[in-house]
Amino acid sequence: GIIGANPGNAFNISGVAYGASLSAYRIFGCTGGTEDDVIIDALLRGFQEGQDILTLSLGVSRGWSESSAAVVASRIAALGIVVTIAAGNDGAVGSWYADSPGTGIDVITVASVD
Repeated sequence: GIIGANPGNAFNISGVAYGASLSAYRIFGCTGGTEDDVIIDALLRGFQEGQDILTLSLGVSRGWSESSAAVVASRIAALGIVVTIAAGNDGAVGSWYADSPGTGIDVITVASVD
């Protein structure tokens, strides 16, 4: 991977966190969709396994910080774990709208604009 690439590799690149241990948790099934309970399970698994950073590039168009996944993400962030989540692809809804669980309190929500 790029983020954890060790210096001196065949591609002559090193990651910003070389030597880091990375984990991946599958949350999408064969249909491409998922539900809050699966997202929550992945968040809790990462927390229980002692991950320092949890990052999710996903979202559900709910936009409220009270959704189940947003509440779990907020509680994990309140314990000092860095939680970053994509804002989603719903910019047409408004410039301040973000998908859940990126709406969580103390969660770092990442977006981009053209």
